[in-house]
Amino acid sequence: MLRKWTAVMALVLIGVLGLVSVVAAQAEPGTSPENPLTPDGAWTKLAADGEYWYVFHDEGDGEPIEVAMQTVPHGAVTFEIWTPENLRDWANEEEFDPVGVATRSCGCEPSDSVGKSNWRGSFLGADDFFIVVKSQLDDTSYYTLEVKGEDVTLRTPAPVAMAAEEAAMTESEAVAADAPIALAGKAGESPAYALPLSQALTQLEEGQQHWYAFNYDFDEDYAAMDLQIYANPPGSVVATVRNQEQARLWEREGENVHFGCCTDVFKDDERDEEDKLAFQRWMADDLPSGEYYIVVELAEGQTGPVVYHLEVMGEGVSPS
Repeated sequence: MLRKWTAVMALVLIGVLGLVSVVAAQAEPGTSPENPLTPDGAWTKLAADGEYWYVFHDEGDGEPIEVAMQTVPHGAVTFEIWTPENLRDWANEEEFDPVGVATRSCGCEPSDSVGKSNWRGSFLGADDFFIVVKSQLDDTSYYTLEVKGEDVTLRTPAPVAMAAEEAAMTESEAVAADAPIALAGKAGESPAYALPLSQALTQLEEGQQHWYAFNYDFDEDYAAMDLQIYANPPGSVVATVRNQEQARLWEREGENVHFGCCTDVFKDDERDEEDKLAFQRWMADDLPSGEYYIVVELAEGQTGPVVYHLEVMGEGVSPS
């Protein structure tokens, strides 16, 4: 009887562990220590108040380790280094101090367009260690993460099963979800028909200008307004910022005058072409209160159509 009971309990335990494995496999990669990501140095998008988990293995022989991060905007993302003991404390809802935290890299200034932070340390004892990446903003941000060390190894994540609702999506639905918007009629063609701010993927044809309107309420305590534009092909569009007077001048005389323009963003101050990021950016921390316009048009020598999307961040920004 005891033997039969033990066998039944073993089968139940195997079933429970199998269910846990399936649930973990279906979860979005990087959302927990059960399905961590690999720090591969790629630029990654992080949602407002978002968090991602990473893992690396170290042989624990005291060799130096460096964890390095780049962020856009500057200081938008931070990270912590957790040991297995930290992880157990977290799981048991006990207070603990992570073994390491990100600090600003030497030579990195707050005014730099790309923030840099790092952690250096070493471990005695081979084990897996975790990096917990956390957003510092109430808005979207971007970062890269790398781990370097002579005895550091990075594991290849196991394939993650597609969530049920994603698996149920039809091919036509998937195409529709990614299809860019093609503006029709007078929509966005002038200040009078300016569009509200949107992050929707939008198609721009040759000869078109897309006008967007927004209001800005200045407050010295607000963080800088941040305009970013992503285009495919990269750099194929120009985004300028205009005030009311410049908009009226365009309506009267067709003159393209602006006071702000998105420019290329680079990984570091060397500004090498190969280190150019996939978006252009304009920032302002002293914009007076009022109504403004963003105008998107093809870059010089570029043929259409191209696609793009805007991201406008800032506490003082509101719909026009």
